[in-house]
Amino acid sequence: MRLYCQVRRKWRDRGTSAAEVAPALLRLRRNLLHLNQGPQENSCRPSVDVLFRSVAQVFGGGVLAVVMTGMRNDGARGAEQIRSAGGEVIVQDEATSVVWGMPGYVYAAGQADRMYPLKQLERQVTRRVMQSRRRRVSACSESSQPQDVPK
Repeated sequence: MRLYCQVRRKWRDRGTSAAEVAPALLRLRRNLLHLNQGPQENSCRPSVDVLFRSVAQVFGGGVLAVVMTGMRNDGARGAEQIRSAGGEVIVQDEATSVVWGMPGYVYAAGQADRMYPLKQLERQVTRRVMQSRRRRVSACSESSQPQDVPK
């Protein structure tokens, strides 16, 4: 992501930032990341499904998941939970993926909102992050406007 994306990134530990990247070994609980030492899921640990499920539970509709090249079907069930919570899932296309397992399974399951070539993912992530920022700033501005107090 560092090579293609101009959005500021932060490995999430505490607090928030513009775009947070959490390795699949982690899961969220009460807005804090924890190492996942639970049982393997999809025959692996770390598991993207564990990460996606926990992110959907904590952040709901504020999640943008990006599924890029990778093997097997890990991430497909978690992508469904992200979308059910109101979040968005985008995947890397087959032509630019080294292995189209993970994004392919998400796409085949009907859980990808959109599919993009690798070089377009930067633009799409940046656009979505900026839209999210504008919505938050707008909501904060509207809530801080003086209002008439009923007498």
